Amino acid sequence: MTASEVATSAAFLRQVNERTVFKRVLELAPTSVTQLVKETGLSKPTVGLTLARLEQVGLVRKVGLRTGAAGRAPQLFGPRPEAGWVVAIDVGLRWVGVLLADLTGTIAGQSRRRSKRSARKLVDQIGDMVDELLAGTDVAPESVLNVVVGSPGVYDKTGHRVRHASNLPGWERPDLVPTLRERLGEHIAFENDVDLAALGEQAYGLGRGVENFVYLHIGSGLGIGAVLGGRLHRGAHGTAGEVAFLPVVTPASGPAALRRGLLETAAAADGLVAAAHRHGLTTATRAEDVLAAAKAEEPAAVRAMADELDHLTTALAAVMTLLDPELVVLGGGVGRHFGDYLVPLRQRLAALLPLPIPAFAVSALGDDATLLGGLASGLRNARERALQRAEPV
Repeated sequence: MTASEVATSAAFLRQVNERTVFKRVLELAPTSVTQLVKETGLSKPTVGLTLARLEQVGLVRKVGLRTGAAGRAPQLFGPRPEAGWVVAIDVGLRWVGVLLADLTGTIAGQSRRRSKRSARKLVDQIGDMVDELLAGTDVAPESVLNVVVGSPGVYDKTGHRVRHASNLPGWERPDLVPTLRERLGEHIAFENDVDLAALGEQAYGLGRGVENFVYLHIGSGLGIGAVLGGRLHRGAHGTAGEVAFLPVVTPASGPAALRRGLLETAAAADGLVAAAHRHGLTTATRAEDVLAAAKAEEPAAVRAMADELDHLTTALAAVMTLLDPELVVLGGGVGRHFGDYLVPLRQRLAALLPLPIPAFAVSALGDDATLLGGLASGLRNARERALQRAEPV
């Protein structure tokens, strides 16, 4: 082996050790050299040298001494939180949310506002909200290592644009992604909002420790995020979980409904209101009105909710037969109010399928599911970038 090959091999090994130790420091902090030796399988000298290197580049710091045991108190180490920052953005038809967190995942700031109606104004609004959040926390823009944008639709990596976001007007414009990159930086990722909600549920909610579950979002749109074998399932083109396009029988079946998706047209928030109107509850203007009226046992609202459960049963039956999840978590502006309908949904599925029926639950993350999923995704990318920035040129 030549001297150059030896140097390359040593550099690669050092990088592997740094990633291994940094990951364990993030998981175990505060932690000691002894504990890191046990958890990583590396030698004590290697762990010590690696910690010194990580401390030198500003990723790790000394956080105190472990007390209470006999003998010399060991030095404790933890990540340096301000070594990098993550911004998560949730873009919806009604609301846009922004979250800022440090490299440990500690949230430093968060804001939520009514969405602007045009895509151009919405892009400006997002940029302004991020700028205000950074200024309010004294975080320099160049310290943000990753930005994650969650929205309806699917990001087309080939065309560099968002597609299938018909319920968010103008969001499919070809200049939207380049404009956001210019405003927020090159290290930006575009994700489906429901996929991110599933990741949020996995990291911070009911999906923790669950290998196979689905997150069913019911709001202004309709979609499913699926975690299989502990990993988010995207599919070949990123469209896994787009149950909005399931061909259900619905009164609205024209070109607009086909483009949006027949199931979403029937079962999303406006579809539930339309069903209530058909059954005679013409005073309902929001899905929440229908849910409240059904709770009060108003006949038209009860019938509208029966239609809604029929549509959701169709979607979930397809999911059960294909994915066999152990848990279904309901969320979204409408889905979070479905606590009274979990048993009826399971009963309908049990009557329809001779298969094991999963547990059902309503998410406890509320409006923050997509933001928290963006945080979980962004932290992985930001930590990797922090390590890359620390590598010698």
